[in-house]
Amino acid sequence: MNDIVFAAANPRPASAPEVGGILTVVSFNVLNQFLTLDDGPDICGPNEDQECRGADSTLEFERQRTKLLAALEQLDADVLGLVELENTPDVSPEQDLADGLTADYAVVDVGGEGLVGDDTIRVGIIYKPGAVTPVGDPAILDFALDPLGESRNRSALAQTFAENATGDVFTVVVNHFKSKSGSEIDDSGGVCATTPAYPDCDQGDGQAYFNATRTSAAQQLVDWLATAPTSVGDPDVMILGDLNAYAMEDPISLLEGAGYVNLHTAFGNRYSYVFDGQWGFLDYALASASMAAQVTGAADYHINSDEPNVLDYNTNFQSPDQIVKLCAPDEYRTSDHDPVVVGLALDAIDATVTATPDTLWPPNHKYREVLVSATDAGVDLEVLITGATSSEPDSGINDEDVPNDIVITGDDTVDLRAERDDEGPGRTYTITSFATNAAGQVQLATNYVVVPHDRGSRRN
Repeated sequence: MNDIVFAAANPRPASAPEVGGILTVVSFNVLNQFLTLDDGPDICGPNEDQECRGADSTLEFERQRTKLLAALEQLDADVLGLVELENTPDVSPEQDLADGLTADYAVVDVGGEGLVGDDTIRVGIIYKPGAVTPVGDPAILDFALDPLGESRNRSALAQTFAENATGDVFTVVVNHFKSKSGSEIDDSGGVCATTPAYPDCDQGDGQAYFNATRTSAAQQLVDWLATAPTSVGDPDVMILGDLNAYAMEDPISLLEGAGYVNLHTAFGNRYSYVFDGQWGFLDYALASASMAAQVTGAADYHINSDEPNVLDYNTNFQSPDQIVKLCAPDEYRTSDHDPVVVGLALDAIDATVTATPDTLWPPNHKYREVLVSATDAGVDLEVLITGATSSEPDSGINDEDVPNDIVITGDDTVDLRAERDDEGPGRTYTITSFATNAAGQVQLATNYVVVPHDRGSRRN
C-alpha cells in the first residue's frame, strides 16, 4: 500500500497582505455583527421588529467580537468599509469595534439614530483620524424598489476623506447588494412558480436569483456617483462592499463598462468566498480610472473563506469540550467572507494656496475682502471656499463689537471683519477651501488670517 503524502499548498496567512502605498483601505463583510443578542423576540431593525441575526448568547458575542477585533488589528486599515452591521436605532457596532481597537479609530456619523436603509443589517465606515479626515457630510443612496415593490438592496454609504499629510481627497462608497437566495420569490406557488420569466427569477444563466435587482443597483450607483453625492467633485472614487455577484456577472460588467476598474482582476486575485466548495469573489474594490492609477496593490486576506465554519464563534451543536477547543481568540474564521485590502499612494496636486491679505490692520471693525488663490507648478487652479471660522465669538467681545464677522462673497472671496478682543491675544480666522486642477483632482487647504492684538504681534 502506497503512503499518501499531503503537501500544504495554501497555508494560513500569518499577516495581512502587503499592498504598498501610504494609506490602506479595506472592505469587510463581518457576518452579522450585532450588539443585540438573538436570544428572544424580533426586536432589531429600524422599527425594532426584525430578526436579530448575530450572536445567540453573551458567550457567542464575546467570541465573535474578540475574533473580529483580532482581524481588524491585523488589517490596520486607515479607512474600513464594514458590511452586515446591526441596523437598529441608536445601536452602533462600529463604535463598539472602534472602542476595542488599539489604534485610534472614529466612526462616520450618519446622524439621527444611526440608521442606513430599512433592512435589519447595514453598512458603515470607521477610519483613523490620524491619517484621514472626513470632508463634508456622508451621503446615503436608497436604491429604487424592484418591480414587486420591495427594497432589496441595502442602502449605500459614501464618504469623502482628505489625506492629512497632503490634503488630497478621495471618496469611498460601501455597498451590500441583494443576495442570490430566491426563497423570497420561489416558494411553492410564488412568483417564479407562476411567472418564471420574471427578471429576478433564476434564468438558468448561472447568475441565480435577483440578478436584475443587483444590475439595477449597479446602474443606480453609477448614476448617483456621477452627481458627486458628497458635494466633492473629485474623480477619485472607490466602490467597496459585498455586491453578491461574481466577476463575469451583469452587475460587475456594468460597473466596469462605466469605467470602474475591478482591482481583483487587475491584481490577479481569485476568490474571497467559498460556497459549496466553489471559489469566487463577491467582495469588491472597484476604482474610478483616476483612483486606479493611485492604487499600489490589492489583495484578499484569506482568513475566512478557506477556514471551516466549525472554527467560528457559534456554539451550536458543539459539546462542552468542542466549545472550548475549536474557537480560538484569533482572526481565523471571523466571517464567511475574506477582507479586501487596497493600498493607495495618492497623487498629490501639491498646490500652493494663499490668502491675501493674511493680516487685517487696523482693527477698525470694517470688512476686508480676502482672496484665496492656488497654483500648482505655476498654473492657476480653481478655488472654492468651503467654510471659515473665528477663534473669537461673533459678537459680545466688547462694547464696540459688530456682529456677522464672516461673509463668504464668492467662490474664492470672503469678507472678514477687522476686529478682535482688546484684552485677548488677537483673533485668528481659519479658512478652508478646495483647490481643483484641470483633471478635476481636489486638494483640501487651510489658511489663516489674523487680526493681531497690536501691530507688532503675529500668530505663531
